[in-house]
Amino acid sequence: MNKTLAAIMLGAFEPNTRAMGPGKRACVWVRGCSIKCNGCGTPEFIAAGKPEHGVVPAELCARIRAARDEHAIEGVSFSGGEPFEQALELAGIAQFARGIGL
Repeated sequence: MNKTLAAIMLGAFEPNTRAMGPGKRACVWVRGCSIKCNGCGTPEFIAAGKPEHGVVPAELCARIRAARDEHAIEGVSFSGGEPFEQALELAGIAQFARGIGL
Protein backbone atom coordinates (compact mmCIF):
# COMPACT_ATOMS: atom_id res chain seq x y z
CA MET A 1 0.00 0.00 0.00
CA ASN A 2 1.19 3.51 -0.79
CA LYS A 3 2.17 5.09 2.54
CA THR A 4 2.22 8.63 1.11
CA LEU A 5 -1.58 8.89 1.05
CA ALA A 6 -3.23 11.55 3.18
CA ALA A 7 -4.81 10.78 6.51
CA ILE A 8 -8.35 9.50 6.38
CA MET A 9 -10.86 11.61 8.29
CA LEU A 10 -12.40 8.85 10.39
CA GLY A 11 -15.84 9.07 11.96
CA ALA A 12 -16.01 5.57 13.41
CA PHE A 13 -14.68 2.06 12.97
CA GLU A 14 -16.59 -1.11 13.83
CA PRO A 15 -14.48 -4.27 13.61
CA ASN A 16 -17.38 -6.73 13.49
CA THR A 17 -20.86 -6.02 12.15
CA ARG A 18 -23.52 -7.79 10.11
CA ALA A 19 -25.52 -4.58 9.54
CA MET A 20 -23.40 -2.93 6.83
CA GLY A 21 -23.32 -5.52 4.08
CA PRO A 22 -23.27 -9.25 3.49
CA GLY A 23 -21.68 -11.46 6.12
CA LYS A 24 -19.39 -10.38 8.94
CA ARG A 25 -17.62 -7.14 8.06
CA ALA A 26 -15.60 -4.29 9.41
CA CYS A 27 -17.12 -0.90 8.70
CA VAL A 28 -15.27 2.37 8.20
CA TRP A 29 -17.33 5.56 8.58
CA VAL A 30 -15.56 8.61 7.25
CA ARG A 31 -16.08 12.27 8.11
CA GLY A 32 -16.95 14.94 5.61
CA CYS A 33 -19.85 15.23 3.21
CA SER A 34 -20.66 18.10 0.86
CA ILE A 35 -23.93 16.47 -0.30
CA LYS A 36 -25.81 16.82 3.01
CA CYS A 37 -28.81 14.68 2.06
CA ASN A 38 -32.13 15.42 3.71
CA GLY A 39 -32.68 12.83 6.43
CA CYS A 40 -29.00 11.79 6.58
CA GLY A 41 -28.50 8.69 8.72
CA THR A 42 -25.19 9.92 10.16
CA PRO A 43 -25.37 13.72 10.41
CA GLU A 44 -22.59 13.69 13.01
CA PHE A 45 -20.16 12.81 10.18
CA ILE A 46 -21.17 15.61 7.76
CA ALA A 47 -18.49 17.96 9.09
CA ALA A 48 -14.96 17.00 8.03
CA GLY A 49 -13.82 16.91 11.63
CA LYS A 50 -10.70 18.08 13.40
CA PRO A 51 -7.07 17.10 12.86
CA GLU A 52 -7.33 14.54 15.65
CA HIS A 53 -9.91 12.66 13.54
CA GLY A 54 -7.24 11.96 10.94
CA VAL A 55 -6.00 8.37 10.81
CA VAL A 56 -3.07 7.33 8.65
CA PRO A 57 -3.94 4.55 6.21
CA ALA A 58 -1.43 2.15 7.80
CA GLU A 59 -3.25 2.41 11.14
CA LEU A 60 -6.61 1.71 9.54
CA CYS A 61 -5.11 -1.25 7.68
CA ALA A 62 -3.81 -2.61 10.99
CA ARG A 63 -7.31 -2.33 12.48
CA ILE A 64 -8.79 -4.19 9.51
CA ARG A 65 -6.17 -6.96 9.75
CA ALA A 66 -6.88 -7.28 13.48
CA ALA A 67 -10.63 -7.48 12.75
CA ARG A 68 -9.98 -10.28 10.25
CA ASP A 69 -7.79 -12.17 12.71
CA GLU A 70 -9.99 -11.63 15.80
CA HIS A 71 -13.50 -11.77 14.32
CA ALA A 72 -13.08 -13.73 11.06
CA ILE A 73 -14.67 -10.91 9.06
CA GLU A 74 -15.40 -11.53 5.37
CA GLY A 75 -15.22 -7.98 4.04
CA VAL A 76 -15.03 -4.24 4.67
CA SER A 77 -17.73 -1.62 4.09
CA PHE A 78 -17.19 2.13 3.68
CA SER A 79 -19.85 4.58 4.82
CA GLY A 80 -19.92 8.16 5.96
CA GLY A 81 -19.96 11.04 5.62
CA GLU A 82 -19.27 10.63 1.91
CA PRO A 83 -16.62 8.00 1.12
CA PHE A 84 -16.13 9.28 -2.44
CA GLU A 85 -14.74 12.52 -1.02
CA GLN A 86 -11.78 10.43 0.22
CA ALA A 87 -11.82 8.00 -2.70
CA LEU A 88 -8.07 7.80 -3.31
CA GLU A 89 -7.28 6.99 0.31
CA LEU A 90 -10.14 4.50 0.62
CA ALA A 91 -9.14 2.82 -2.65
CA GLY A 92 -5.78 2.11 -1.03
CA ILE A 93 -7.55 0.63 2.01
CA ALA A 94 -9.77 -1.49 -0.26
CA GLN A 95 -6.71 -2.73 -2.16
CA PHE A 96 -5.08 -3.71 1.15
CA ALA A 97 -8.25 -5.52 2.26
CA ARG A 98 -8.39 -7.48 -1.00
CA GLY A 99 -4.74 -8.38 -0.56
CA ILE A 100 -5.47 -10.03 2.79
CA GLY A 101 -8.40 -12.01 1.45
CA LEU A 102 -11.33 -9.69 2.20
